[in-house]
Amino acid sequence: MFNYASLQEIIPMLLYWAMGLYVLTRSPRSWISLVAAGTLFSVAAYFLHVAVHSNVRDFTEFQAWGGHFWWGGATAPALWYWASAIVLHREQASTPRWYRRLVAYPLGAVLALAAIFFSYSVLAGDALMAWSEPVARTQPAHVSASWRNLPGPLFPSFAFFMVVCLLVPLAHLAWVWRRAPAGARTRLQVRWLTVTGALFVAGAMWLVIAVLVGGLPVGFEWLQPGYGFIMAGLVILAWTVVRHGTWLSGAPERDDFLYYLSGQGLVVALYAGVLVVIVWAGLAWSLWTLLLVFALWLMVLTTHALADVGRATLGRLLFPEAWAMLVRRYGQVPDAAQLLREAQWWYKQTDAALQQLQNPSRLARSPLLPLLGSSAASPLERAHALAALIVASIAKLKPAVGHRPPRHYTILQGFYVEGHTTRHIMNAEQIPEKTYYNERKNGVAAVAEELRAHARAQLDSRRS
Repeated sequence: MFNYASLQEIIPMLLYWAMGLYVLTRSPRSWISLVAAGTLFSVAAYFLHVAVHSNVRDFTEFQAWGGHFWWGGATAPALWYWASAIVLHREQASTPRWYRRLVAYPLGAVLALAAIFFSYSVLAGDALMAWSEPVARTQPAHVSASWRNLPGPLFPSFAFFMVVCLLVPLAHLAWVWRRAPAGARTRLQVRWLTVTGALFVAGAMWLVIAVLVGGLPVGFEWLQPGYGFIMAGLVILAWTVVRHGTWLSGAPERDDFLYYLSGQGLVVALYAGVLVVIVWAGLAWSLWTLLLVFALWLMVLTTHALADVGRATLGRLLFPEAWAMLVRRYGQVPDAAQLLREAQWWYKQTDAALQQLQNPSRLARSPLLPLLGSSAASPLERAHALAALIVASIAKLKPAVGHRPPRHYTILQGFYVEGHTTRHIMNAEQIPEKTYYNERKNGVAAVAEELRAHARAQLDSRRS
């Protein structure tokens, strides 16, 4: 019979798979997004293993399934460590170079090899988990599975591996968060990643202790706190990575996130009817039937997540004549994707220039300088000219006399020109941190568009 307690593993499995697809399809391609997606898929694989084990009926099925997909529990921590290492690499000003090169990166390589070793160990025999000698559970069948496996001689080493993979990234992220500039766009992202790391530590330590002590009391079987901590952390991870990646484009991240979750939730609910029919009707219930249902769920989630991404490709394949007509008719329309990439580039470079506004030596290396047509001879003189142009662009955000300045002007003028702290501006404007960063984003986008218009004017004047 179906073990209803396994819903606490099935639901997270589907959620993590959907979140991994969300990161892949919604976030711009970057190492942090790929590693985050890999972490989510690995945890989904581990929960697939646990969900199936919770529904085995006898010793034969237990041995047949063995340690399949348990490797996700080893690869996910190593990938999470590398996510923190990528943050260290990206925020190089926050950490010493010697630490990254002599400690962080070599330790990451060692942990990656350890993850491969533990993944092989769990499939090759009983060194990590004793698959050949399961122990019968004393709980009733409707509460938990009938069998569980004991930890092998390598499990203490694996527990130490987990501690390193989770505590060191938490220290990395907390370090970067506390040392990131107060007005930096990434500060908020790193803060939420730090929260994610803390939740991972709490959830993983709970599960490791549960294995070492031989299981949990029956009262925890239906509401596993460790699973809850990990679920909350992975959802925050997916949301943070995608939101940071789409910040530059000004896309409605929250609406898209809720749309994606609700759409995938409806898909899962509809196809859950297949499982309901099998359970209630008792139609050839077996371990392999359950695996087929899981495979159907994961396949449907994947195809629905990729539908929007592959829509243009399907249009070319299925309707070539209509697609060719569309291309001919609208061939003169600017490429929206190219325009979006250009706007993102200007936003990114303007944001970086604002960060170095009071540092001419670094501002002199800005890619904006060749585009803005400065006639100054030396690099530092061109940097001062760029700084003056940025300050003038900020000043244009101020309305006429008698009108209250908009918040994005007050934030840019106060932080970058007048030198006030973020906390001072937030208190003066009486706004929360989220509003502060949203208004700052609007201000940077307006300044970037002003610089972009200035560059176009310079180019037109040179052509004429």
